[in-house]
Amino acid sequence: MNAKLWQAGGRFLYGLVVLGAITFTPAFAQPIFTQQKLDQLLAPIALYPDALLSQVLMAATYPLEVTQAAAFVQKNHQLHGDQLAQAPATTMWDVSVRSLLPFPSVLLMMDQNLPWTQQLGDAFLAQQQSVMDTVQSLRNRANQSGHLRSDQREQVITDNGYISIEPSNADQMYVPYYNPDVVYGRWWWPDSPPIYWQPPVVYRSSSYSNELINGMAFGIGIGIVSSLFLDARPDWHRHHMMVFPEGHRDHAVDGGTPWQHQPEHRQGVAYRSDEVRQQFAQQRPSTLSGVMRENFRGRIVPPVMTKPTGAPIMGRPEPAQPHGSSRHIENRESAPVQEQHFPRAGSSERSHPLMPSGSRQETQAHSTRGQQSLRNTTHAEPTRRNR
Repeated sequence: MNAKLWQAGGRFLYGLVVLGAITFTPAFAQPIFTQQKLDQLLAPIALYPDALLSQVLMAATYPLEVTQAAAFVQKNHQLHGDQLAQAPATTMWDVSVRSLLPFPSVLLMMDQNLPWTQQLGDAFLAQQQSVMDTVQSLRNRANQSGHLRSDQREQVITDNGYISIEPSNADQMYVPYYNPDVVYGRWWWPDSPPIYWQPPVVYRSSSYSNELINGMAFGIGIGIVSSLFLDARPDWHRHHMMVFPEGHRDHAVDGGTPWQHQPEHRQGVAYRSDEVRQQFAQQRPSTLSGVMRENFRGRIVPPVMTKPTGAPIMGRPEPAQPHGSSRHIENRESAPVQEQHFPRAGSSERSHPLMPSGSRQETQAHSTRGQQSLRNTTHAEPTRRNR
């Protein structure tokens, strides 16, 4: 009898342990984006040089500032180098966004594919390790297909199975443009093809067309502006992004600190997951809610910016904020992730890179949901999870 009681008690205790493990498993253990979605999101930029890839991933977490920066460089295309750094408007953005100012084609791509940009940033915030693993998986596919190799513009370096891409000249960088269906081999998720964006002619090199036939082309060489460019690169071994002191652009990863997201530069754009939202909720400036509602309505309103509370990155001054943008940003606090189906190259749907996405009715519907969500977020207390 005692043995049976002990067995019953043991099973009961085991059940409690299992139930406790299930109860206390944090929700963020469940991925927000599937591997299929991560492949789709990262395919267009996985073959960027490490430093440029870093800027894109970090800047994507500030989608509204990306739209503002893209509009600025298109309007002020005559500014170059230190002129960009000294322009008053540019000092108000996050340093990762400012780092992209010398790369107008990259900002243009992010601006014209805004849903992709926002989802890319959301994935980087919530699943940084998975994002970095996916980049490595895509680079391995491109390497195996013969489309990722060193040349006079960039060096492909393999270290313990991890592939890094560095500029051949530390002071000059080339933006690669490629068809994912070609460089990675036949796309393995037919229902989720990645975007294939080709830059306007002004950003193409003289050999662009001939190079693209072989799968990958490059833009013109862009000089690195030390006063703008954030020294950051992935630490592939530890699966996180590292930020380095100014002037530390080499292949070493020692001496850096992990990148920290600055929520004040989010400008009120909603976070996709509850955990990310709760992590940064206390740091988000509440004065931006009215501004964002006006932005969703299509009106350009200069946002009221509270003084940043976070410490500057590696001693660099933290930018404030520019005038608002009239571009639509997703702002659905609790909306499920929806698969974005982008057209393949050669299709008639959105074949021109300058065509806007979405109808007026779709934009208005998204705006209405965004306004309602933001009002609920402003007046509601954050949901607390039982621990």
